[in-house]
Amino acid sequence: MKIIIKNSLLIILSTALIACGYTLRGNLNLPDDVKNIALITDSYSPISSEINLLLTNIGVETSDSKTTDSYQIEIISEIHNKRQLSINQAGRVNEYELIFTTTFKINSPLENGKDESITLYRDYLFDESRILGTTDREEEIKKEMTSTAASIIINKLKAKIGSM
Repeated sequence: MKIIIKNSLLIILSTALIACGYTLRGNLNLPDDVKNIALITDSYSPISSEINLLLTNIGVETSDSKTTDSYQIEIISEIHNKRQLSINQAGRVNEYELIFTTTFKINSPLENGKDESITLYRDYLFDESRILGTTDREEEIKKEMTSTAASIIINKLKAKIGSM
């Protein structure tokens, strides 16, 4: 009897979650009618590569053509900066802050979008005795920031498509 109640409760809960539109975080789904998105950038950029990867993973083709009959993501700029957050008693840096700013525009087939900007901040401890590991850590953080910004842009695209 307990097994039947557990299974029934599980089925009811699963149905309720599906009915309310719940999806796992990071799950990117675009409407089925969006098959192609133009990804426009002046030169190679890590964020455009990350966006391209995210879109192709969900089955959307990307192109670099500036046609007006599809959605466009235009990467205007991306800048990585670094500044000191704290120093030790000897006057050497203990902690850095990485700042990543990207400016982009999402154009729909019906209208041109406005310039939008995303700025992400991350900090990390700098250890002079492990200079190679610290440098690797900085590169890892930069990649993570780029990936996060790409996901935010895709979610903004999804919101724009949903509002049309």
